[in-house]
Amino acid sequence: MLIISGANGFVGQHLAPRVKKYFKSSDILCLVSRTIKEELLETQGLEILKENQLKILDVNLVTGKILGKLPKSPEIIIHLAANTDTSKADHRSNDIGTKNLIKALGPLNSKTHVIYTSTTVLYSGRIDCSKPINEETPPAPSNEYGRSKLRAEEFLKEQAVKQGFRLTIVRLNTIYGGDPRTYKMFKVLRKNISVGALTTRLNWPGRTALVHVEDVVSAILQFAKKTPKPGKSETYILYADNLTMSEISQIMYEKMGIRYKPINLPTFIWQLCSFTRRFIPLSEKIVPISVYNLAWRFGLIVDDVIWCKSDKIFKALPGWKPRKFLVGVEDEI
Repeated sequence: MLIISGANGFVGQHLAPRVKKYFKSSDILCLVSRTIKEELLETQGLEILKENQLKILDVNLVTGKILGKLPKSPEIIIHLAANTDTSKADHRSNDIGTKNLIKALGPLNSKTHVIYTSTTVLYSGRIDCSKPINEETPPAPSNEYGRSKLRAEEFLKEQAVKQGFRLTIVRLNTIYGGDPRTYKMFKVLRKNISVGALTTRLNWPGRTALVHVEDVVSAILQFAKKTPKPGKSETYILYADNLTMSEISQIMYEKMGIRYKPINLPTFIWQLCSFTRRFIPLSEKIVPISVYNLAWRFGLIVDDVIWCKSDKIFKALPGWKPRKFLVGVEDEI
């Protein structure tokens, strides 16, 4: 039995149809949720699941609604469900939801492999950005989203040792590839580029890691066949390339057929922004979450906060060849 949580989410709706190549439809259970804010995405995801004739169970990981109906001790659990909206304060679905899910599916043992999608936002509060992130970089979350995902990781690692199941943690970066949600970065960027917004023309210096949704799916499918030892966990960072926001904007301008007119601010201004960035977390409990989120996101693009460089994923999955943004951007245009 294969359980996919968050199957109607962005990654889930790309993953669920492809697992049919490896599992019988009758052996796949898709856990879904429905929220007002994500209605467009989740409705689209539900339609994809229904078209592929997959079994669907509507659950609430936070309250535990319907979780008692889940089958026990599945062979593979692909845990995608999460609240990734950093402008919201409530991220209980990430940590409490993970605890409730594992409890409902248990008892687990060495025959179960849990694949958990985490995030590189775990590193958003790091001070020294002179070196890229790898799997050995100490986590330094600076918002509730990052902290809740880290708590979920720690819980899963603890339970893997206690129950003996196998655990693969996949830390994802900025995922793109046609996400329909209007508030997501690439949808906002495309809209701003179409009107020539000044923010899309600045020479933002901070590099960020990118990965296409289809490449995330490919990696997860390959990890499903590559299991750690019982009671052990393996952590991987998924990325294809690292680009600054100005480089991303320039590529999108060109693909959209609009002339790119850069605005180059002097280095000392960006150095000042980089210095100021480290103090942003101090305001988290003082200002409204919507204000803090804007400042927090600003900090991610003025410095190399989530710049990644690691060969662990490429050694583990030598056949995994993620596309570069220059190619994948077509799905955002």
